[in-house]
Amino acid sequence: MNPEVDCEEPAAIDDLHPRKIIEDREFKKDVLLIAQQCLEERPLFIFKKRFGLDGEEPMTLKEISKILRISGERVRVILRLSIYRIRKHFK
Repeated sequence: MNPEVDCEEPAAIDDLHPRKIIEDREFKKDVLLIAQQCLEERPLFIFKKRFGLDGEEPMTLKEISKILRISGERVRVILRLSIYRIRKHFK
């Protein structure tokens, strides 16, 4: 059973680094669980594609932007906000 995550609770630490997400399998599971509980559909899609959390190779911002038909800059902003929301839950 997975505990519920309060997506609005205050930030604890900044331990969410993109390289750690990609390289650490156990950390990937934890991050994905929190992402699924905190993010809406499009931010979750972007987050999973960017870091390869869907079992595929990580995608570039440009590749993701083509799929979603939005600018690469918009993808970057959504990704940055998603990372901010997820970071709040790592202690």
